[in-house]
Amino acid sequence: MKKFEKISQFITNVDSIILNLNSTNIEKLAQTVHLSKYHFIRLFTEFIGITPIQFLHMRILNDAKKNLRINKTLLDNTLDLGLSSSSRLYDIFIKSCAVSPDQYKHFGYQTKITYGIGQSPLGKALMGITNKGICFLSFLEFADEFHMNIEGYWRNADLIEDKVIIQEYLDRLFTEKNKMNNNNKLNLWNAVFNLPFNNTIEDFWEKNDHFHNEILSIVPCFPFCYDTVMQSGAICNYRWGYLPLKKVFLYQPIKFTLGMN
Repeated sequence: MKKFEKISQFITNVDSIILNLNSTNIEKLAQTVHLSKYHFIRLFTEFIGITPIQFLHMRILNDAKKNLRINKTLLDNTLDLGLSSSSRLYDIFIKSCAVSPDQYKHFGYQTKITYGIGQSPLGKALMGITNKGICFLSFLEFADEFHMNIEGYWRNADLIEDKVIIQEYLDRLFTEKNKMNNNNKLNLWNAVFNLPFNNTIEDFWEKNDHFHNEILSIVPCFPFCYDTVMQSGAICNYRWGYLPLKKVFLYQPIKFTLGMN
C-alpha cells in the first residue's frame, strides 16, 4: 500500500516525532511526512479508520490507564503525559471510554455498568455501558473469556447484567450514524484490533470473509495496517493486558474534536 507509506512511517515513529517537535500541532506533525494538514488527516483516517487526534487520544488513554491502575495520582498522570490540566485527561476518558479517570482507577467505584452478551455483525459481542456510553466491547469467542473476568476488572462497580438492553444497543451501534459517535467509533475500532487472531492476520482474513465488509467499514485498510497499529501502543488489549508502551510526552494539550473526520 504505497499510498500510505508516509502514514505508516508516522505511526511507527510517533513518539520520537512528538518529542523532537515538542508539539502535537497537526499541521506541524503533517509537515514531518511532507504532507499538507488536510491531506495528512484524510490519508490517516483512510488508512486506520480514525483521525490523528483520535489516535493520539488512544495513546494517551492507554498510558493513563496503566498509570492509574498502578496507583499513580490523577495529577501525576496528567504531568507524566504532558497535559495542561487534569480536565484534559478527564475529557479523554469520558469521551473515549465513558468513565472518569477516578472511576477507572478504583475499578468502577460508584459506577453503574450494564453489561451482557449479544449478537452483532461481527458475531457474538460482550458490551458494557454506562450512562455516558460504551466502557468495554469485545467480539467473538473472546467475549466468553472476558465475561469471566468482568467482576475482577470492574470489581467495585454496580454491575447489572441485562442482555436485552445490550442487544438493543448493539443493534443501533452498527448504523452509519452511530458509528460516527466518538465513543462508539473508538470502542468499535479497538474491538476490531482485538478480534481473536489464533494464528496470523492473513489466516483470520481468509477464514472469515463474511466479516470483511463490516471490518473495513471501521478500519478501511485493516489487513495492511494491523501490525503497524498493534505496535503503536494505541490498542487496549483486554486479553493479554496492555501491550508494551513507550513513554509518550505530549507537550501541548490536545484539543478533543468530537466526530472529527
